[in-house]
Amino acid sequence: MKTIATAVILFIGFTWTLGQGVKFSVEVSNDTLLVGNYFELKYTIENGSTNGFEPPKLNIHDIVGGPNTSTSMSIINGEMSQSASYTYYIKPEDIGAYTVPPAYYEEGENILESPPIEVIVLPNPEGVVQRPHQAGKKYMPLNVAPEEESKPTRPRKKF
Repeated sequence: MKTIATAVILFIGFTWTLGQGVKFSVEVSNDTLLVGNYFELKYTIENGSTNGFEPPKLNIHDIVGGPNTSTSMSIINGEMSQSASYTYYIKPEDIGAYTVPPAYYEEGENILESPPIEVIVLPNPEGVVQRPHQAGKKYMPLNVAPEEESKPTRPRKKF
């Protein structure tokens, strides 16, 4: 009987935590890089199930690593939090402006969409090797209105 009561309490606590504000974000290590190098693209889900994640439609030839997954869960002062992340390493083939299409996260009837991310690839005549920066730019889902930016005139390519 104790095990049933414990299971019910854990289930209620788990579902209560899930209802406490699911966050879905995306980070990119570099938004400008030299041709021949790669960047890191990381999607993070906080306080939500990983079953609702739909990755972006990426060209498989540009992916040099991933998706790598990572999960964590912590209970501090009786409050549980959890997160899961999906990391891709992408190497554009040519110079130009690329757009990473949005990824989606569905939790119940709510669907969150990550913003499309622009990556600019510049010529690399000297063959410089860059490593992705650990602290990248973080983007939140599109349920927050993005600021208007000036749009470059180069044609867009999709990964």
